[in-house]
Amino acid sequence: MKEYKENINEYCNICIDIMKNVENKERNYEILNNINEISNNRILEYIKSVVEEKNIKNKLNLIFEAFDKIGILNDDMITLIYKINPNDNSIKILDSVFVKNNKDNCKIIYENKEFELSEYFNVEYKNQKLMIKLKGISRITNANKMFYECIKLVFIPDIQKFDVSNISEMNEMFIGCSADLIIPEKFIKK
Repeated sequence: MKEYKENINEYCNICIDIMKNVENKERNYEILNNINEISNNRILEYIKSVVEEKNIKNKLNLIFEAFDKIGILNDDMITLIYKINPNDNSIKILDSVFVKNNKDNCKIIYENKEFELSEYFNVEYKNQKLMIKLKGISRITNANKMFYECIKLVFIPDIQKFDVSNISEMNEMFIGCSADLIIPEKFIKK
């Protein structure tokens, strides 16, 4: 199980790198050539298919689909990945408005421990990322300002699993987030 978790973390890092360089085919192949120690062939095959895809939109969809196929989490959780720096003690992971509206609906899962929903999370510098899970997403009805000004949020690998059919409000959900964050169309107000 530990080996599987390490491979998933490695896959997350690789996908973040691919998404940052999504149009740079040369860099994508360099990423692929640097993958030496992934023992899970299924994950390696997904990475190859992402790198080899030429259409940018398809490339991003492949990343999201791969996370779903690998089955990283159940339908009531999403993964949130934040970029952290050595001097970060605490980072904003959710907006206070969202926390207030959903304190009874959601929990934060970090290293298999459950935490109360909060705006900030204390971090320990490890390898430049914080990966948490948000549990209880099926109970969210109000997602207003969910990630408002969460500038450290860089990747939501399984965001396609986030069922928005019960959500009546999601104004300013991603306002002020990192410019590198990929947001599917279903979350963008038309």
